[in-house]
Amino acid sequence: MVASRPHYAVQLESLNRTIERHGVSYLMALRILPIFPIFVVNYLAGMIRIPLKTFFWTTSLGMLPGSLIYVYVGLQLGSINRPEDFFSAKILTALVILTFFTLLPPIYDLLSRLRNRT
Repeated sequence: MVASRPHYAVQLESLNRTIERHGVSYLMALRILPIFPIFVVNYLAGMIRIPLKTFFWTTSLGMLPGSLIYVYVGLQLGSINRPEDFFSAKILTALVILTFFTLLPPIYDLLSRLRNRT
């Protein structure tokens, strides 16, 4: 009788195949927008097949725009006197720029796939 593989092993293989194709985009998006705590992303990156070199450059590059924008928004928060001031043009522009940076990895991934088809 052949022993069957645990269910999690099959799911992990599927995840590893997806990460091999789109890992850089996923990791960059998770670094730009801190949806999950950094330590969770670090542990998960250690459990799947992300090369250390890729992990290092995506972490360094991915966290830089968000850090700069969060610092800028934090500085602008000092000038808020009433709740409506939070929606100032400066703060909204910074958040739009952050959204733009978040969309860059999937757009780059899509363009790369389209370029490889031709």
